[in-house]
Amino acid sequence: MENIFTLVFIIVNVIGFLVMGLDKRRAVKQMWRIPEKTLWLIAFFYGSGRNDFRL
Repeated sequence: MENIFTLVFIIVNVIGFLVMGLDKRRAVKQMWRIPEKTLWLIAFFYGSGRNDFRL
């Protein structure tokens, strides 16, 4: 059971990390971005809201 929680934790953090990276790529290309509310919800619930994508 512990392994399942670890796996879910890793998967949702990877998803959050990828969404943040996608938003940063869109910002650099001056394209439509993911709403900030969505990014905050991902960071709050999934824990991946770090500043790994700095300009």
